[in-house]
Amino acid sequence: MPSFFWPLKSASRSITQHFGSIWSANHAKKHTGIDITAVPGDTVYAAAAGTITKIGALDTTGAWAKYAVLEHDTKDYCTSYLHIEPKVAVGKKLNVGDRIGVIADISAPHCHFNIWKGTHDDKLTQRGALPIVFAVGGDPIFPNNFVDPLSFSYRYIDDAIPSSSPTASLFTRDMSDGMSGQDVLSLQKILNADPDTRISSQGPGSPGQETDYFGALTGKAVEKFKIKYGIANPGDPGYGAVGPRTRAKLNALHS
Repeated sequence: MPSFFWPLKSASRSITQHFGSIWSANHAKKHTGIDITAVPGDTVYAAAAGTITKIGALDTTGAWAKYAVLEHDTKDYCTSYLHIEPKVAVGKKLNVGDRIGVIADISAPHCHFNIWKGTHDDKLTQRGALPIVFAVGGDPIFPNNFVDPLSFSYRYIDDAIPSSSPTASLFTRDMSDGMSGQDVLSLQKILNADPDTRISSQGPGSPGQETDYFGALTGKAVEKFKIKYGIANPGDPGYGAVGPRTRAKLNALHS
């Protein structure tokens, strides 16, 4: 079986409702995934590389927030992330560990995470529960194509970037404005380690408050990095982005 990336920060491993348990909102249904405790605003990470195939609201009132479905590039599984505020659009291609969204500010905030075997089913892949005995409203009986997320192995954010060595991950892709992922977080930590390339002195992106999102401030810091190491000059194509030459220098500093 494949190994996936845990959808939340490493500290968020407490499960409040398991796969196949009686759904707390409707005792005639069983839970299709796991509920992981979280804090509003926590980043939700892509469990695998894939494409966002659906985003929507979980109810008409907004009390349960929204969901996003990720169809994996391998086409063997889809993962769904419920009770979140998506930060991506349908059709967006993601790498493993990229940001899908953040935990929504709802009552009892958490992420419902489920795994669907096969390609995306427009009606079912994002469902949080299915009937136990009798099909209702066209819904099939549990579990259909859902599988227990805890039957898989996972890598965690701290595996990618150990706290004792924040620059431990290698840079294997180009990066630019609007992208997210663990390599962006590692990039920001390298930039902040040098006063000449520091992203910000306070607030998000400053030392100790690095994020996994490549925004305008990160781009400005990359520009300073390129000037310092003679990689590019102002006005050059891709001046504020990380390309092959910048990656090579970052990896050299890492080693």
